[in-house]
Amino acid sequence: MNKDNLLDSLFLTVLIIIAAVFGVKQFGSSFDITYLTSDPANHFNASISVMNGGLLRGQFLGYFINGLILKIALPFCGYWNLVHIYCFAEVIHLFVSGAALYSLLRYIFNGHAFVYFIFAVFYMLGYPLNNMIFGFCYLGISITVVTSILFFCVRLQNCGSLANLGFLSLSLYGLIISYSLFVPAIYLGVFIWLGWHLHSKGFKTKHVAKNIVLLFAIPVLLGFFIVYLSLFGSEGSTSAANALTIEGYIYRDLYGSFIIIAPWALFGFVTYWKERDFLIPIVGGVFIIFSIALLFMGLLGYASSYYFFKVHYLLWLLFYILAAKAVDQVLSLQPFVFVSWSLVYSLLFIFAFSGFDLKLNEKRPLFNQAPTASASFKIYEFNFASLGQCPLLSEKGLDAIEKASEIAANKEVKILMPDSLTYWAKALLNSTQDVFWWHTDFKSILSVYRDSDAILLKDEDSSLSTSDGAKLQDLIAALKGSSEFATYDLGDNFILLLKS
Repeated sequence: MNKDNLLDSLFLTVLIIIAAVFGVKQFGSSFDITYLTSDPANHFNASISVMNGGLLRGQFLGYFINGLILKIALPFCGYWNLVHIYCFAEVIHLFVSGAALYSLLRYIFNGHAFVYFIFAVFYMLGYPLNNMIFGFCYLGISITVVTSILFFCVRLQNCGSLANLGFLSLSLYGLIISYSLFVPAIYLGVFIWLGWHLHSKGFKTKHVAKNIVLLFAIPVLLGFFIVYLSLFGSEGSTSAANALTIEGYIYRDLYGSFIIIAPWALFGFVTYWKERDFLIPIVGGVFIIFSIALLFMGLLGYASSYYFFKVHYLLWLLFYILAAKAVDQVLSLQPFVFVSWSLVYSLLFIFAFSGFDLKLNEKRPLFNQAPTASASFKIYEFNFASLGQCPLLSEKGLDAIEKASEIAANKEVKILMPDSLTYWAKALLNSTQDVFWWHTDFKSILSVYRDSDAILLKDEDSSLSTSDGAKLQDLIAALKGSSEFATYDLGDNFILLLKS
């Protein structure tokens, strides 16, 4: 093994360790369900469906990968431990995001291994870690797919073989089946770059058109039938325009997280352009234009902030790739410039997250009136503060749901609990319930529950209410007082009501 391979192996091993450390910080050593949103429950449910041989439809790549991991783990850990495997898979995806960027930078620049390892660490602990905290598995996987698209574009640029064209086509297909929001900009960017690249090599228009058709035929045709029609073309489905206006909970920071990296990204963009190496500038430039357009659509009310801020996760990748070009240039010509910049911001980072800045403010406020060292590291500040902060289902809670499944046997179990737990219980119990207590009025939903054979409830408060203002506790009190049901205390405030 030569020196470069040894370094790569060492740095990738360290990335595994870093991903594992932050995975344990988020999920605990037993990898319990801990997310800031309830979305991962639906993704887990879809992954279970794929594991059980369900139909692949829509943006299924994330569910397919996770379903495959769950299928492999099932014989060794049993069904009720699959939630822990699912959380563990999030750590794998976190590592892969960092490893993919490191590998791409090493392939493009072929030097400065330690610098690009540090790039990969800071990249990974930014939006990829944020993605893990929120549980948007499909989003993180789609960005890793974009990394592979760029990798095969570089390969095609260096060696225009049919095999590289085929791998690029499969990667483009991977994007449309992982997250279609990014498809228009990335496809357009690759389309423009490939047309320019082939034309610059002296190929005739007919040959250029043939290669573009070969590249895009599979992703566009299969993507349209598998993704677009299944999401927006079926009866009763929402339109793409309406879907784009749906709001949701996501990390929102318009530009603060990009302040440090942006000057280097701009420098890298200009350097690429001057060298007439147009791949990253074209793809990155088109995506930046797409992001600005989405911002204006949001300001005009045609798109939600939720979808606008999702583009930040991919911008983070593109900015780091552009910045790497600048760093490569500076290290070759004026390495002290990069060393000076790195030293200043490394000290700020240490002051911010070692607690020194805050302690100095608390103990000597006249010398440090406001702890501002973290102002340039907003995404890291949010991530580190959010790690492990929202445990949704403990081991006791999981045991309670398992007991409910055993006691209720083959009966359909209705779920009555706070919304953050409802979708996890639905997934674990394989429930077909699609109307929950906050969807309708008190009288109607009470009637639905009273007609049920079994009800699993968790006796705790919720911020939601029925359409006429009734609280979760009101429904629980009405049902627990009914003589129709036998009551089973399952522990951890979980109660099973079974019709006598």
